[in-house]
Amino acid sequence: MTMALSGLDIFKLLPKTNCGDCDVPTCMAFAMRLAQKKAELSECPHASDEAKATLGAASEPPIRLVKIGGANALEIGDETVMFRHEKTFFHQTGIAVELRTSEGKEKLASKIKEVEGYTVERVGEELKTDLFFVSHDSAKKADFLEAVKLVKQNSSKGVILDCSDEEALKEGLEILKDDRPAVFLKKELTDNDIELAKAFDANLILTAPSLEELAGQAEKAREAGLNNLILNLESPNIGHHLQNNTIMRRSALKKNFKPFGYPLVSYVRANSPFDLMARASMLLCKYDSIIVLPEYDKAMLYTLFTLRQNIYTDPQKPIQVDPKVYPIGEPGPE
Repeated sequence: MTMALSGLDIFKLLPKTNCGDCDVPTCMAFAMRLAQKKAELSECPHASDEAKATLGAASEPPIRLVKIGGANALEIGDETVMFRHEKTFFHQTGIAVELRTSEGKEKLASKIKEVEGYTVERVGEELKTDLFFVSHDSAKKADFLEAVKLVKQNSSKGVILDCSDEEALKEGLEILKDDRPAVFLKKELTDNDIELAKAFDANLILTAPSLEELAGQAEKAREAGLNNLILNLESPNIGHHLQNNTIMRRSALKKNFKPFGYPLVSYVRANSPFDLMARASMLLCKYDSIIVLPEYDKAMLYTLFTLRQNIYTDPQKPIQVDPKVYPIGEPGPE
């Protein structure tokens, strides 16, 4: 496990001139800001090549920024704090809606249209879903490819592909080759998965039943040169899920543990809509960068949109409404 450099360690590598060119009065103060991930080494114009080489890896964000999608890509990760009040959360949780190939072409087309058309305007912001999760749960490869094409033709959202048929998955990635999708792996990472991700510049979602196994898979992918990773830890209940998410976030931020320095994703399952909402809300608040919902439900989405907007608002810049007279309803002269 790589430990983060302290402010004193970083100070030893700085010019020690207290010139103030970095907009911080002393080199020690700047070193402390670097250690807290509140500044970047590039802000010091006099940093030596040795400092740049030594601090380059150390100054990387503790949780990697990952992008899913093309022109309107969803950005996730790149977080630096455990709690919002310490600074702010930068990239809000992406909400994905599942599309199952067994639903048939007509239903899928209708669902995509509904999801695309559902937006909510709240305090001046437009709130909407971010991703489609295409799940291949039928026997025919053609069904999967048809679903991928429907999303490609009717949406600009990012796509996550869940397909155990390697041939179908490869063809699906070919359809989305310019849109940087994510591949959801339900099994242990293989060399074929690594080669496929490299060939199509796709993000990989790694899945494991334990922290140790997930860290092992992430390390294997890193050593193979893959860095656009997303982590999915299977948890038996909401309590374990919260505990595991917290362990991974703390390990990445406080211990600089690289295998856990990636965004988290969860496919949300529950026995009732109320349990589903409780689990989704917890995961949204506690460190998931993507939550996948099994159904399209406007009431649930509206609630999650509102919660997400509040959690991911910069606490130093609260949401404000323009002070003016707003019409309510359609009042007449009577």
